[in-house]
Amino acid sequence: MAINFKIQIGERLRSARNRLGKSLEEICMLTGRKIKKSTLGNYENGKRMPGPNEIVILAKVLKENPAYLMCIESGEMTEQEIDLLRNFRSLPQRDRDDYFRRIEALGMLYREPTPDERLKPELSYHRRTERRKSA
Repeated sequence: MAINFKIQIGERLRSARNRLGKSLEEICMLTGRKIKKSTLGNYENGKRMPGPNEIVILAKVLKENPAYLMCIESGEMTEQEIDLLRNFRSLPQRDRDDYFRRIEALGMLYREPTPDERLKPELSYHRRTERRKSA
């Protein structure tokens, strides 16, 4: 069975917030209102997935490692992963953003989808038909 990362990340966010003894509103204020209370609540309840920028902001406020909050393995990195990260960091920001989006899209192709990411066949067909009509 595939892990539902939205739920797992939400549990880690809630746990980190509770360890600090802070409310949703207090965390919202500590982010400089960059993340709304309702958005944070949706993350914690597994309804939404935080993006990289949001997770970095929350990691600072919650005093946690962003990789831990995102449920990325904490084990040792391979030489290939170290080289990849070193090369990625040497790129200009514009190229980093471009390659990040590409790698994220590729990762989505190979990851097991969580149940809410699966489309009903008739909905998928409907969307394809609508795209053809508008083209």
